[in-house]
Amino acid sequence: MNTNTCLSQENFSKRLRQARIDKGLMIKEVADMCGIYKDSLSGLELGKYTLTRNNLKALQKVFDMSLICTEGYEYFILHYDKFIERLKDLVLEYGYEKLGKILGVHYRTIESWIKGRVIKIKTYDKIKDKLEYYNLIP
Repeated sequence: MNTNTCLSQENFSKRLRQARIDKGLMIKEVADMCGIYKDSLSGLELGKYTLTRNNLKALQKVFDMSLICTEGYEYFILHYDKFIERLKDLVLEYGYEKLGKILGVHYRTIESWIKGRVIKIKTYDKIKDKLEYYNLIP
C-alpha cells in the first residue's frame, strides 16, 4: 500500500471519529443506528479496515459522508457510480480488451466492475494514475 493511501485512510479515520464525537455518539450507538458491527466501525476509525460500499451506505444514515470521504480511495468509493458511468463510456470507445491494456488490468476485471464488483484498494493504488489520466476519478 502506498504512503498516499495510508495517509488518506488515516485522515478518513480521523474525520470519521471526529464526526461521531461531534454528534455526541458512542461507537456502539452509531453501529446500531447503521446496522453494522461495532468492531467494523472501530476498525474504520482506527484505520485498520478499508471502507466498503456497504459500510459507506450504512454510515450515510448518520453522517454526511461527503464531508468525511474527501480524498483517496474513500472519495473514490463515495463516487463509485460516476466511475462506472465513465468506465462504460470508455468501454464503448475502446472495447474491453484495449481498455484493460490501457488501465493495466485484465478485461474481465473491467467486466466485473461494471457488473457490480467494487475495485479493491490494492488495484486502485496500482492504477490510480491511469484512472486520473482517463478522468475516471470523479
